[in-house]
Amino acid sequence: LHAYDYATLARATIVVRRARAGEPFTTLDGQARALAEGMLLIADAEHAIGVAGVMGGANTEVSGRTNRILLEAACFQPGSIRRTSRALGLLTDAAYRFERGADIEGVPDANDRAAQMVADLAGGSVARGIVDAYPSPEPRRRVSLRMSRVRRVLGVAPPTADAARILKGLQLPTRAEGDTLEVEVPTFRRDLGIEDDLVEEVIRVWGYDKIPSTLPGGAIRLVQLPATQRQAATVRRALVGAGVLEVMTYSFSDPAYEEALRISGTQRPVAVLNPLSRDASWLRYNPLEGVLGVVATNLRRQQPNLRVFEIARTFEPAPGLPNEQRWLAIALAGPRVPSAWWAPSGEGPKAEMVDVYDAKGLVELVLDALGVHELETRPLLAGGVKGFEPDCHAALVNDAGAVVAEFGEVAAPVRVAYGVDAPVFAAAVALDVAAATAAPLLVYQALPRFPAVQRDLAFVLDAEQALTAAEIGAELAREAGPLLRQLTLFDVFRFPDGRRSLAWRLTFQAEDRTLTDDEVNRIQERVTRRATETLGIALRSA
Repeated sequence: LHAYDYATLARATIVVRRARAGEPFTTLDGQARALAEGMLLIADAEHAIGVAGVMGGANTEVSGRTNRILLEAACFQPGSIRRTSRALGLLTDAAYRFERGADIEGVPDANDRAAQMVADLAGGSVARGIVDAYPSPEPRRRVSLRMSRVRRVLGVAPPTADAARILKGLQLPTRAEGDTLEVEVPTFRRDLGIEDDLVEEVIRVWGYDKIPSTLPGGAIRLVQLPATQRQAATVRRALVGAGVLEVMTYSFSDPAYEEALRISGTQRPVAVLNPLSRDASWLRYNPLEGVLGVVATNLRRQQPNLRVFEIARTFEPAPGLPNEQRWLAIALAGPRVPSAWWAPSGEGPKAEMVDVYDAKGLVELVLDALGVHELETRPLLAGGVKGFEPDCHAALVNDAGAVVAEFGEVAAPVRVAYGVDAPVFAAAVALDVAAATAAPLLVYQALPRFPAVQRDLAFVLDAEQALTAAEIGAELAREAGPLLRQLTLFDVFRFPDGRRSLAWRLTFQAEDRTLTDDEVNRIQERVTRRATETLGIALRSA
């Protein structure tokens, strides 16, 4: 339904026609638009006055000077209105209704009611008669409802007379022919098209409680979940058990974060053809976007202690359908433990905050649960997932050189884009790569019969030495030999002059005997000599 200023219509004429290619037209919102060929228009004798089913024109807008109006009520093909609305980017209430279908026989009633309301509320008078252009009235659909079909679908059926009474009560003209009902479907019931639609109408009035409860027959087979779902369940168990909350966000991306999260020079993300809003106009290309949005929302609502994860997909442009990759994204912010009387870290400035090692620890926890071990930690100064600080960004790499996971501190420009002031640490695990990484077979190992022996070694590194703890630990393990059962870095200390002290706990154990002090001392001396001579670091006790 649309109202035009009658005085603005050329020659008091109104027609319906198709637009010419590039035909200019200014809509009611004041925007000048170039129409595409074939768009349906409402026009007068000289020019267009409205985009049919979408929006009227500014040239016939009703104003305070209007004293005569022309009311137009119409029904349009849903597909035509949808194409025009999307092509012009005009998502109006009228388009929303017409593209879902309207009652073509309700048009005169709508026009009459609108005219009556104008007369009653505005004090106008209604001109006699209407112009009705409906050259080919649409025949009403007729659907047959067999009571045998009702019984087959529901397992039970009401008497034929009761079914006819129910349908007539729903304004569906019905005629019984034996055990079959011939139903005439009115135009306002566009949802009724097949026999089973009528079955649903009957049972919802007759009562769902009439349907008998029966047990299914046949053999019951256990469901075998796909490998991806089993992997996701393992990830959830590990992280939820560690106190991390799972979140679920939309798989859309906001172009406002493009500069912060998209690697320059890469292909433009996959665009959504009909986005619900601008902040959902791309498909996700960075696995961290969802969890970072959750962190930002919670911090704005004074929820500082955050540990969240999401199992998400990213979409890369490709010929045909985009490539989808599965990721685990983790984000941490705030105190390491919640504020409580038993918390050793205290509150406020005294609180011990999460850091990059918390993110790394959660990644290692997940990968251990997935059976992915023996990964090498490497700094990432360039490449990888964008969004981390360059000097606090590392990766876990498998034997084949593939990056299984990345972790680090979220970069300052990303936090600014999300409006976050507090430090945030994150991690991204490539679940597809983790699944392809061969996990070692589980082998039964009996409980040790003989006691273990532990020794602690602390080494001091000069400020200019760039050795990592992983490099030193690998050298110690290599020299210690097969009797070394566990190597743990348990202390890191920095001196005021920039030197670092790293302390390891070495656990030795033999399967066939109790180790003597002499045996362990010889191994300890060999390990110490190897570290000091090969790596150039000093034993702290020396």
